[in-house]
Amino acid sequence: MIIFWGKFMWMPKQPPKGKRFGVVYGKPIPTKLTANPTEEEIRAVHTQYVAEIERLFSQYKKEFGYDDDETLLIN
Repeated sequence: MIIFWGKFMWMPKQPPKGKRFGVVYGKPIPTKLTANPTEEEIRAVHTQYVAEIERLFSQYKKEFGYDDDETLLIN
């Protein structure tokens, strides 16, 4: 989550000196509007969401200072 504040989009938490702040965006996850989604539908979208986060981490981890063998654990 990124929080911006005020007219000039000030960020209350700045990265440490010498570090950069970066944001990456994943592919959109198609969903359908359902008044009462089933547990299966929720689980399917969540599975796609987690897979996209894992893909983004694998793709960009070197750019953000992680080693090649670094893994991401999502509980």
